[in-house]
This record gives sequence, structure tokens and C-alpha cells, in this order.
Amino acid sequence: MIPSDYRLENVSARLLERLEGTRRSYAGRAPEAREQFERICREHVDAALAEFKGLNIEDQPELHGEFLMREVLETFLPRYFRLATAQTQAENSGAGFGPLATPVGRIGLAGAGIAAAFFFARVALFFPLAWPVVLFALSVPFWPAIAMRATRNSYNSELQSLLQDLAQIQEQAGAYARPDKLKHQDPLDEALAAAKARARAQKDKSSG
Repeated sequence: MIPSDYRLENVSARLLERLEGTRRSYAGRAPEAREQFERICREHVDAALAEFKGLNIEDQPELHGEFLMREVLETFLPRYFRLATAQTQAENSGAGFGPLATPVGRIGLAGAGIAAAFFFARVALFFPLAWPVVLFALSVPFWPAIAMRATRNSYNSELQSLLQDLAQIQEQAGAYARPDKLKHQDPLDEALAAAKARARAQKDKSSG
């Protein structure tokens, strides 16, 4: 049985933390980012495998190492790179607000919002239905922050979904080493298993 710390989703979760600390350093340099991310992935999996081997709890730890490296490079990395690239672009563009998401831009939005709110407040004195417009105008300065938070929440949700998919892959691959181990099973164990099977069959026949 693979210890929890060395399951695909948990190895990837720790790798994710490392990549997130590096992601913004490669803003606007996607090819270089892809190359560096792959290097980090390989180093991380190699380190995890070295620790796993040190536990001496698996007869063939290389099998799990091959599984980790393959799934990290072929499943985790492509999806993470796509999500991370889009998130970095969204952060750099202020979630679509561009210069308005900067401190100076937000001051401008605040001024415009207050001016609009003052105007519609005067209108609302005669037309009460305009009061919602006043509240809407006062919310304008907060739009960039709201958009950024929504973008970040969506990104985190996608990353969690990725880790959940990796957990499912690990579950489905739970028996990946068993066929190979069966090839090297002791003949006495095979004979014992066959004897038990015959005994069960005889018992079932007698009870029938």
C-alpha cells in the first residue's frame, strides 16, 4: 500500500505549492515558464521517490516512481500550465480592468462613482426609483477587487478539481504493481492459494 504522503494527489499538492511560488516570476514568458515548470516537476518527483525508497516498504518502488513521473508530466503539468498561464494573465490585466485596477485607477473610479452617486441622489429626491442607481454608482470603485477575487476563487476551484482528478487516477491505478508481483509469486504461495480455492469450491458443492 502506498503511504498517503506519496500518493499522486498529495505529491502533486506539494508540487503545486512550489509552482505557485514561482508562477508570477515568468509572467509573459510562457515558453520559459513551461520549461522551468517541467524541471521543477522532475526534481520534485525525484525527491519524493528518494524519500519513498528510503522507507523500504515496497518491493519495487521504481514502479511507483514511473507512475508518479508519468502522471505528473502528462496529466498534472499540462493542465496546471494552462490554468496558471490564464491566471497570471488575468492578474496582470487586473481581471480585465487594466489600468483601472491600479491604485491610481481605483482613485479615479472612486471619484467617478462618487460624482455619479451625487448626481443620481439628487435625481432620486424626485424619482425614488433612482436610489438603486446611487448604490450601484457607489460600488464602482470595488469592481476591480471583486473581479480579481472571483478570478482567484475560480482558479483555486480549478486547482482543487485537478487534485481530485489525480486522486481518482491514483485509486484506479491502485493495483498497478500487482500483475508484476504475481509473476514473481512464490510457487508455494500459488499452491496454497489453489488449495484454498479448491476447498472453497468443495464446500460450496457440499452445501449445495
